[in-house]
Amino acid sequence: MDFRTVTFATLAAAALAGSAWADDEPLRKSLRAYFTAEDPGERKALEAGIHGAAAGSVGAVLEALSELQLWSAVAEEVETFAVDVGGGLRTDLRVTLPRGYDPAVRYPLVLVLSDSPGRHDAFDGDWFDSLRAEFVVAEVRGGACLGFNAPRQSADAPRAWLRALRRRYHLDSDRVYAYGSGVGGDAAFAMAVSHGDTLAGVVVREGTLIVPVPREMHPILLENLRGTPLHLVWTRPELPPKTLLRGRAVRVAIMNQWITETAERASLPITRSVLPATAIATPDAWDQVLRSRRRAASSVLHWFRYPEQGRAGFLRVDRLAEPVWEGDQLEILTAPGKDRSEFATRTLRAKLGYLSGRIDGQSVDIESARCDSVGIELEWGAVNFTNAVHIRYNGKRRFEGKLSPTMETVLLSAEENWEFQHPACVRLHIGRRGPARTY
Repeated sequence: MDFRTVTFATLAAAALAGSAWADDEPLRKSLRAYFTAEDPGERKALEAGIHGAAAGSVGAVLEALSELQLWSAVAEEVETFAVDVGGGLRTDLRVTLPRGYDPAVRYPLVLVLSDSPGRHDAFDGDWFDSLRAEFVVAEVRGGACLGFNAPRQSADAPRAWLRALRRRYHLDSDRVYAYGSGVGGDAAFAMAVSHGDTLAGVVVREGTLIVPVPREMHPILLENLRGTPLHLVWTRPELPPKTLLRGRAVRVAIMNQWITETAERASLPITRSVLPATAIATPDAWDQVLRSRRRAASSVLHWFRYPEQGRAGFLRVDRLAEPVWEGDQLEILTAPGKDRSEFATRTLRAKLGYLSGRIDGQSVDIESARCDSVGIELEWGAVNFTNAVHIRYNGKRRFEGKLSPTMETVLLSAEENWEFQHPACVRLHIGRRGPARTY
């Protein structure tokens, strides 16, 4: 089920039957004032005006948000700016806009993680130029902060990049794609498995997923991609004496062959293009990936290392049990006579955090591992808010009753993430004990 298919008009009527729809212009004016205010206290003071302009209708606010115009014209079609990603780290983003960029139009985004920022091979350079007819292209200069063994302080960098880009340009959050080539391809793959819920699709050229104990780790982490199409492109090594590839290129080819075979067995949306050594990649092979749209799935599954990576659709970890796996070395010793692969898989699962959830009608079932507490963020339409909702967490009933969407939650969610297409309207927190509580 894709709960975004329910129309705002229908949902608004269900949420507040009989309420009068407010005059559209005063509501949009109030919302613009709210989102352009820098001070949290000022935004809080503006909430009453929004409530009045919307005649108390959360649905009216949601519809107005989806059409809100907050962006200005940009003088330069190419510009570079820095993003604070936390932990004292900053990343430069070089953005190339479509020719004739119109801030009133919502554009798809390609986030580029390249081998050598600013120095592209001929293929990447030509392809990026061709994208300008339709896409905003943002090159990350500092994508090395992505990777399984990257420091924890950079673990949430992709969400910081996307929020900064959404604030600056009018983007379609349902059409955000990641592309990487070479070492940048490794980074794009890492972003896909750690922050796949932000992406509609990923293309990795001559890159792979680099993790410790790959034969056991890959089947675990690849499950995170069940809702994110990914296309792998790599060059096939030739048999001697025609061998043209050396070192990394051979390792990437071998690893990607294993990854795609694993994906096929698990029915994951991973496709491939395997090229002869003298062939050149063609964008037609992954055109379908860049036409896909991100969907709010009713079921999610996510394995993660750091709490900053613990988000998947409508679920997130609020607090991960200690100790957090931060070391960059891992040694797994198996007792004689034991199945090494099975033991390694159990060891890895025990070190990772885990979230899974499913929305089935009015029932929400959640499972987690190594999570002291989790959060639930429900969009309008995720459930029928006029009827009782049943929430089970790790096999125990933790909530039963009606949930009330609030305007305050919608506004806070939209401002925090600069996400106006799908803000949360209900947030809940579930700890180790006690009932789930809204906040």
